[in-house]
Amino acid sequence: MTFWKITNFSYLLMLQSLYKLDDTNRMKEIYKEWESDYENYNPRLTNMMTRAHLRKSMTKEAELLWEKVMERGGDFNSETCELFREHYLGKGDTTSALKWAENMTKLSKKQGKQDQETCKFLKCFEEDKVVEGVAATAATA
Repeated sequence: MTFWKITNFSYLLMLQSLYKLDDTNRMKEIYKEWESDYENYNPRLTNMMTRAHLRKSMTKEAELLWEKVMERGGDFNSETCELFREHYLGKGDTTSALKWAENMTKLSKKQGKQDQETCKFLKCFEEDKVVEGVAATAATA
């Protein structure tokens, strides 16, 4: 007898469904199950957990989740950077948001949305009149 292995995509669908139901606790259970048995790492699953944590303002848990992933050899993608950046900008924490914007520039593939996101930062810094932030952002653009 052979048993079917649950695919990353199936886990992702379960996490997405539970996210829509706002069932973060069950999401954690499903994620831990996937995490203990995956063959190929897929950042989309971790991004779903990150999205759930950030929606509930569980920023520390989201950051710790990614630290753990990176210790195991996984890596973030542009969606991860966008999730954290938007979260921190919404909280007014431009320093942390800038950190994730810089992480996006370290990705192997340049994202077409980067120029638009840099403009968002410049506008945010302009509104807050943070001159040092504008200079740092302009230097990395």
